[in-house]
Amino acid sequence: MKLNKLFYLLLVLLVSSLSLSAQEVKGQDVISQASKKNNKILKNGFSLKFNFGFPTSDYLAASYDGEDLGGSVELNTTLGIQFGNQWYVYRGGNFGIAINANWLDVSYSTSKDTDPTLYVVDLALVEIGPLVSYAINNDMGFDAFYNLRPNNIWVGSEDVEDVETAFGMSHSVGVGFRYKVLYLGVESNFGKLTLQNFDIDDVQLSTNQTKLTLGFKF
Repeated sequence: MKLNKLFYLLLVLLVSSLSLSAQEVKGQDVISQASKKNNKILKNGFSLKFNFGFPTSDYLAASYDGEDLGGSVELNTTLGIQFGNQWYVYRGGNFGIAINANWLDVSYSTSKDTDPTLYVVDLALVEIGPLVSYAINNDMGFDAFYNLRPNNIWVGSEDVEDVETAFGMSHSVGVGFRYKVLYLGVESNFGKLTLQNFDIDDVQLSTNQTKLTLGFKF
């Protein structure tokens, strides 16, 4: 009889212990889920960014079959804007992996010390690639990304009939820091585009430049 009572007592203690453990785990899961829900760094969203570009010395330099043809243009600081989205496909702890898409990435600049003044428009549509985020806390974190850029460049002058175009795939890699909705980053654009409507086929123009980016990720 005493053994039965002891057995039931141990059983009650065991069930109570398991129940308390389950409630503790459930509570931790709820806290974890709430933390993820409130984490602004690992959250899907829309971005609006403004950039200031610094073209390299070989920006718009022409090449044919690997041979440098020269023709680079010294430009003033480029001014641009980007619209995009991020969708996280993985979140684990403080890390997240997302699909990064810029629907529109356009910048404008003019040449230095040329007569007539040249104007340059650099347009990329539907840039896409992977993005990795690290959240320091719910409001602060870092991003690193790579984008493939379907890219167009127009080079013209005050004579509107004199416009050269180049098209192709360029690339962009960058890093950024986020605090709540604010974004500060730096990225490098690089690659070669094929010059269109030119006497020689397959002449390519360099797109190398570095951009300082300021904006918002909502």
